[in-house]
Amino acid sequence: MSTVEFVGPPRQVEPLTVEELQDSIRRVSGTDVTITTMLSGTRWIDTARQATTYRAGRVLLAGDAAHVYAPVGGQGLNVGIVDAANLGWKLAAVVCGWVGEDILDTYTTERHPVAARLLQNTWTQIALMRPDPQTRALWEMFSDLMDLDDAHRYVADMLAGMDVRYDLGDDHRLVGTLCPDMNLTLERPDPDVVTAVTRSADLLRDGRGLLPDLVDRAEVRDAAAAWTPSPPARTGWTSKPC
Repeated sequence: MSTVEFVGPPRQVEPLTVEELQDSIRRVSGTDVTITTMLSGTRWIDTARQATTYRAGRVLLAGDAAHVYAPVGGQGLNVGIVDAANLGWKLAAVVCGWVGEDILDTYTTERHPVAARLLQNTWTQIALMRPDPQTRALWEMFSDLMDLDDAHRYVADMLAGMDVRYDLGDDHRLVGTLCPDMNLTLERPDPDVVTAVTRSADLLRDGRGLLPDLVDRAEVRDAAAAWTPSPPARTGWTSKPC
């Protein structure tokens, strides 16, 4: 159970009490509710802050150290996880000597705009929750817009982070985006081996890096050659979208 009040941040610094929650419910609902037991409780406010850079030399920020938001939609968690994924492979590449340290600067370049947009959309969501008549009218119009497929998809992709795209200098619609769960046809250069169809998500289950060669380009093969090969079961396979 939760309540939302627009009377400024709570002044208490002690743990949330049954009485505090009960008083808030009574104010918001106008009902004489009595709470007898509370197993756990917390407060949250619409704080929205972001570090100006995610790297200062050997210090790197991720998750709540880099950005904090109101917990609407659980977006801060999603963004923090993708921060770690973006940074993790780059740190590993530097430690292993595959690339220079300058690749760590791309972490801020790629992830800072994502969190800045999240800050904006959480502010928007909090604003739409305000109980005044003007906001209620805006909320009803926004609700009507959400009945449109394009508007619904736009907001859903934004909340899920599926609309994120890094500028990697290629105008292909998939470059710089999170990998969608595509159906792939896996082919061996052996005519006696039957081709297989699988989902891209299935190829990622073992937690290893995956570089699908969707167009059989030499530069892709050259890039892959510098990295540890995939498990033997995948060796020799190429991937094509179904």
